[in-house]
Amino acid sequence: MPSSVTALQAATSTTDSRNLAGTTGTWNREGWIKGFETARSETSYEVKDVKEGSIPTDIRGTLFRNGHAKFDVNGLEIAHPFDGDGMISALTFQDGRAFFRNRFVETEGYKREQKSQKIEYRGTFGTQKPGGWLANIFDMRRKNVANTNVIFWGNRLLALWEGGLPHLMDPITLQTLGESRLANVLKRNQNLCAHPRYDPTTDRYVFFSTDPDPRKTKITLYEFDRDFKLVAERSENLQGFSLLHDMVITPSYYVFFKAPLDLQPLPWLLGRTGVASCIRFQDDQPAVAYLIPRNNPSRPMVEIPVDPHFSFHFSNAFDDSSTGEVVVDIIRVPKLYLTDTKGVTGDPIWRSVDYERDVPKSTLWRYRLNPAQATHTKAELWDVYCDFPSIPASRTGQPYRYTYLAAGRDPTLPTPVGVVAKFDVECGRLVDSWRAEPQEFISETVVVPRQGHGKRGEGLEDEGYLMTYVFNGETSLSQVLIFDMQKLGKGPVARLQLDSNIPLSLHGTWAPEAVYDGEEILRKFTLFTGLKKFEKVESGMAPIFEF
Repeated sequence: MPSSVTALQAATSTTDSRNLAGTTGTWNREGWIKGFETARSETSYEVKDVKEGSIPTDIRGTLFRNGHAKFDVNGLEIAHPFDGDGMISALTFQDGRAFFRNRFVETEGYKREQKSQKIEYRGTFGTQKPGGWLANIFDMRRKNVANTNVIFWGNRLLALWEGGLPHLMDPITLQTLGESRLANVLKRNQNLCAHPRYDPTTDRYVFFSTDPDPRKTKITLYEFDRDFKLVAERSENLQGFSLLHDMVITPSYYVFFKAPLDLQPLPWLLGRTGVASCIRFQDDQPAVAYLIPRNNPSRPMVEIPVDPHFSFHFSNAFDDSSTGEVVVDIIRVPKLYLTDTKGVTGDPIWRSVDYERDVPKSTLWRYRLNPAQATHTKAELWDVYCDFPSIPASRTGQPYRYTYLAAGRDPTLPTPVGVVAKFDVECGRLVDSWRAEPQEFISETVVVPRQGHGKRGEGLEDEGYLMTYVFNGETSLSQVLIFDMQKLGKGPVARLQLDSNIPLSLHGTWAPEAVYDGEEILRKFTLFTGLKKFEKVESGMAPIFEF
C-alpha cells in the first residue's frame, strides 16, 4: 500500500487542491480559540440563510448534537473543555426547510452553579473550586456534565456522559426532564457509556457501564430493544485500571481495547489536580483487546495482548468468516494525552496547548484479532492525523467499505480538524475530501441516509449525505454543511448559516424518526422558554426517571 501522504500529494496534482487534505495548510489559532467561548443564547428559529446551494428535499428527520458549551461560571474559566456543561442542538429537516434550536442540559450541577454563580465542583480534567487545595481536598463529588453524546431511541432523547446517568430530554423543546435509569435497569449512582452502538441486524442498542478502580474494572453490557426492554446483559472483570470511552460490536462479540494505564489518585485526593492528571500511560506494558461473546454467556472472554497505545474512538468491526478473525478499525493514538495546564500556566488548555507539538498524532489502523489463537496482526491504513470516524448505521458490525473522518489540514502534523475525508478501508486509500478555510473548524460528520433509505441498509453504502457543524473563527458563528457522500470534493450542496455560536462540539446522531412540524417546534420552544422565566433556578436533587 503506498504511503497515504504520497497518495494525497499525488491526488493534489489532478484535483482542486483547496478541497484536499494533502496540501499543507494553515489554521487560524485565534479563530480556533474562539470555538471555546460559551454559547451566547438558547433559541429557536427557521434557518432561512442558505449561503450555498439549497436544502435537499429528500432529507427528513433531525440532526441532534451534544458538546461542551459553557466554559466559565460568572467569568471564572474552567480548565478543560471536557469539564464544560453540555448543550444539545437540534436541526429538524422537512420538505426542504430546516428548524434549529439549542439548550443546555440542565443537570443538578448546572442548576446549582447557575444559582450560586460560582464553580461548585472539581472537574475530572483539572477544573478546581476557588480557594486553592484547601477548598478542594477530599472533595470527590462528581458533576454530571452531560456533554459527550446524544441518541434518539424508542422516541426518547438521551444526553450522555460516561461518568454518570444519562439525562432524558424533550426532543422538541430540549427541556431537561431529569436523569434516566433506562427502564429501571441502572442504579442511582451508576454510570453509562457515551458511545452505545446500534445493531442493525437485531434492531437493538448496545450500551456498556464501567466501575473502574486501580485494581480492576467491572464492565457490564446491556442490549435494549426499541421499547427499552432489556433483552441481554453480561458482566466481566478486566484486570487493572481502565479508561474505556468507546466500543464496537460484531454479531459474535463486544469488542474493547484497554490501554496500559495506571491510576495514582493521591494528588487528586489532596486537592492538587483533576483525577485525569493522575492517570499514567505505561508504554512498557501491552494494551489488551477483549472479545466478549454476545450470544453464548458460557463462552469465556478472549484476551489478546497488543502493542501499547490508547484509543478514544473506533470506526467499525466485523467478523471475517473466511479466516475466523475479528476485524477492528480503530483511531490509534501512541499515548494518552489528558493534561491539566491551568494549575501550571493559569490558562485553560485551549489557550496554553501547542497543538502541533503537544497533541499525539491519532491515525487510522486495522487490527485483525484471532480469537482461537489469541493472536493479532495490525496495519496502519491512513497516516494522516484524524479522528471522529462515522459510518452508516446499517453497516455497524458488518463488512463495510467507507469511513468518514474529521482530519487535520497537514499531512504530517496534528492540527485542529478542518478536513472532511472519505476513506476506503478495503483498498486503503483516500477516496475524496473537502477542506475548510483556515478560520473554519469542523465537527464530527454524521451520516444521513436519503429519505426512504433507513438504518437497515436500503440503497448503496455511500448513497446519502454527510452533515457537520462548522465554527467560523472570524464571525464567531456556526454553519451546518450538507455534503453528497458521492461528491464530497465538490463541496457542500447546502451551507446553512446559523445565528448562533455553537462551540466546537463532540458527537451527534441522525434521527429519521424525529420529524416535527416546524411551527410546532418554534411555538413549543418559545412557550417553554417563557415559562422558565417565571420559575426559580432550583439546585435540589433532579428527578430520576425509570426509563
